[in-house]
Amino acid sequence: MKLAALGEVIESRKVKVIHHGGDAARKGWRHIGWFMAGAIRFFRRWGWRWFG
Repeated sequence: MKLAALGEVIESRKVKVIHHGGDAARKGWRHIGWFMAGAIRFFRRWGWRWFG
């Protein structure tokens, strides 16, 4: 979101992102809480936006 404010957002199918995480729900309630807290912080700062 910060970078989008500085320029144009583009899509490239050549870029590959590997995420070594996920499955927070299987890690317990603490991880779910951290995920929800992060989501709340994000939406408080940036609000709900729909991109097309």
